[in-house]
Amino acid sequence: MNTNELTAKLPLTWEECYAICRPEELFSQYWETDNIWKSITKPRVSLRDINYKYPRYKHNVYGECEVGVLYFYEWLNYLNSISNINKPLPPQMIGQMAKILYSKYYYFYFSDLKLLLEGILEGKYGHFFGSVDSQLIMTAFKVYDTERRKLLKELEEEKKKYQ
Repeated sequence: MNTNELTAKLPLTWEECYAICRPEELFSQYWETDNIWKSITKPRVSLRDINYKYPRYKHNVYGECEVGVLYFYEWLNYLNSISNINKPLPPQMIGQMAKILYSKYYYFYFSDLKLLLEGILEGKYGHFFGSVDSQLIMTAFKVYDTERRKLLKELEEEKKKYQ
C-alpha cells in the first residue's frame, strides 16, 4: 500500500483524524512498535501527508496553522503534562519548537513520535532537571533522526540486493 492509498483512508476531517492519533493515543495505537525498524518498515502516513490531506486548521488556542505544526503543539503539550516536572515548557517556547520540529521532521510518522516520547520519558536522551528542557527535546529528535536515517539507508541497500 502506498502513501496515497493510506492518505485516502484517513478520516474526512482533521478533528476525526486527531481523535484517533492524538498524542495520548500513541502508546495504545502503536503498542507493537517498539523500535525504529518496526516504525519505518511498515507503510505509514507522515506528518507532511496529513498536511496535504488537511492543509490548514483554525485552532481556538493556536490560531490558524498547518496541522503538522498543530500536531507538534499538542505533542509538546502532552510531553509537558506527563513529565511530572514543576516547570514545563512555556507556551511561547512550545509554539517556536512546534514550528522548528515540523520544518525539520515533517517526514516522521506517528509511530516515530511514539518512540521519541517513550525514549524521552525513559531518559534515553538525557534527564530533565527541574524543568522540561527544550535542548534535550531537540537533541532527542536529532539523535533519533540520525538512527532512523541510518536504518533507512540499510533498508534501501537491502532492497537493492534483491532487485
